[in-house]
Amino acid sequence: MAFLLYNPDSLLIRLYTNEVYYYLTTTEMQSPSIVGEEPDQFKHRLGLIPLSIIMLAIGIAWRVVDVMVLDLGSTWLNILPSKLFPLIILLFVLWRYYEDGLGSTLGLTKENMKAHIVLGIGIGFSFFLAVDLGGAVLYSIFVDPTYSTSIIAAKAGLLAYSFIFFFINAVYEETLFRGLLQNGLREKITIYPAIMTSSIIFGVWHAVWPVANGSPIGEGLSLIIFSGIIGGFFGIYYEKFASRKSLIGPIAAHTLFNFMRECFKVGAAGQIEGPDVSFSNPIIMAFMMVLFLGLFGSYFVLAYRYRVESVEMPGTRFREKIANFGNNESTNTTNNT
Repeated sequence: MAFLLYNPDSLLIRLYTNEVYYYLTTTEMQSPSIVGEEPDQFKHRLGLIPLSIIMLAIGIAWRVVDVMVLDLGSTWLNILPSKLFPLIILLFVLWRYYEDGLGSTLGLTKENMKAHIVLGIGIGFSFFLAVDLGGAVLYSIFVDPTYSTSIIAAKAGLLAYSFIFFFINAVYEETLFRGLLQNGLREKITIYPAIMTSSIIFGVWHAVWPVANGSPIGEGLSLIIFSGIIGGFFGIYYEKFASRKSLIGPIAAHTLFNFMRECFKVGAAGQIEGPDVSFSNPIIMAFMMVLFLGLFGSYFVLAYRYRVESVEMPGTRFREKIANFGNNESTNTTNNT
């Protein structure tokens, strides 16, 4: 037996070795010194929630340094390092140790991609037009007719860079809060408490700007509420409308309305520096909140009741009619022949 044990050409020793390896990999008693550290071992020891906590801690620390220590929010670079590098770390960890769930966690599947992109763009633009512009228009109609409702392009020379920045930001935050945290919470508690908890944390995450700018408590709370509701909608979109298969819609919407709100300013009211904008005029804020709740209330209902598969893309029926017409013509020609 000793000969067989040390004979590398023995079929028996190969079977025996495989049996040992199988036994070790199907129990949680693996010895790294014997079979090496496997990705699945790490995954079993570190679930999605602990990983979410670690990634949140990294993101918060980096965010605080960029905003409060280095003051990058007032530079052309903005706080890109606190978005890009934590995202790279997160993607590496998911790729290395969670490869089997990488697609669902990142939500970057090709299924219904066109519908998600179109809907995301529509949601992003509608938010800016209905809430930001709409609030200023209502204020000018009912309160101050002299109030300017013009749209001014801020940082016009950095529009391309800003779009890239907000895209990276959207991928990072949607992957972290919906793909990672919400999925992790969903394993421990029911769906809707998981969405609510993730949304609350997402709202508090955005409090860094009011704190950094020394804004009044009311403005900080309004920003947290705004962000939390938006996070809740993205959670419903991902969980229900996209059936936990895609984050492309939330990423597109997140990118667009951050980009529009930061790069295109409405009216003359004071605004908080940074990617999260808040008007200091309480009456405009009230108008915006009413419009915001109405808009996102309808979005919540639609995302909850429908699925992306039920969405008919523009031109679909026209293309189907053309295709059917061509098929019918071909059939008639064949029959005549």
